Amino acid sequence: GQPQADEVPWADGRTFEASLAPVPGVGSVAVLHDVTHFKELNRMKSEFVATVSHDLKSPLTVIYGYVDLLKETLPDLNQAAAESLEEIASSAQRMRDLITTLLDLAQIESGLDLAAQPCHMSLIIKDVLRSYRLQAQDKGVEFELNMDADLPIVKGHPVRLGQAVANLAGNALKYTPVGGRVTVSALVRDGGLLIQVSDTGPGIPLSKQAGLFGKFYKVGARETAAQEGHGLGLAIVKSVVEAHGGRVWVESTVGHGSTFSFSLPISTEEE
Repeated sequence: GQPQADEVPWADGRTFEASLAPVPGVGSVAVLHDVTHFKELNRMKSEFVATVSHDLKSPLTVIYGYVDLLKETLPDLNQAAAESLEEIASSAQRMRDLITTLLDLAQIESGLDLAAQPCHMSLIIKDVLRSYRLQAQDKGVEFELNMDADLPIVKGHPVRLGQAVANLAGNALKYTPVGGRVTVSALVRDGGLLIQVSDTGPGIPLSKQAGLFGKFYKVGARETAAQEGHGLGLAIVKSVVEAHGGRVWVESTVGHGSTFSFSLPISTEEE
């Protein structure tokens, strides 16, 4: 009785974006949009980005090496030269972080590291929150945990699932102002495990929400421009969740914060 949307692979290799909506007094309306061409373009883009990112690692290593060499051999550099060296090292580090994230994303999408094992999401979430606790205290943001008593086990890759939770929690902390609150919830809902990260930040306009989980997407709002990174964190969350057979979505209202959610299938006792 509720509208639904999903990607549907066809037997002939095509992919459709499908939506199904009930129409009172009529029945239901299904709309199929052939996105095969876009999926192929996206695959080619991902392969290109992964290849270029891998090739960029070598020159970055050389840059780092020469920066360290200059620091060791020229310890008496004047302040301007020393600051220039630090700026080179800082820029190279930012580029290295971006490349690492891109390669990470390519690896997740290819499924190379998703050897499944039983995962206790309660332990994964607690580990993530522990790593952010000090940062939250320094910023004056309250971290709140809301979990069902006996969470079922999910089947997946614990490091990648932790990465998905960490990206959402890190974003929430980044955009929540001083005195705000970030709430991480883990609940059993509709036969699956529901993970939610809510914040009391500025919220996201509805017009900006559709592309949030795309690669390199930035909201571009004046209030959050200073905090925005490379635009890959949510893309990684989406890739990790979908690789585990789940789905991800967002609910947000400007001025009232955002809630990012993803659901995962629960492992059966036989599995």
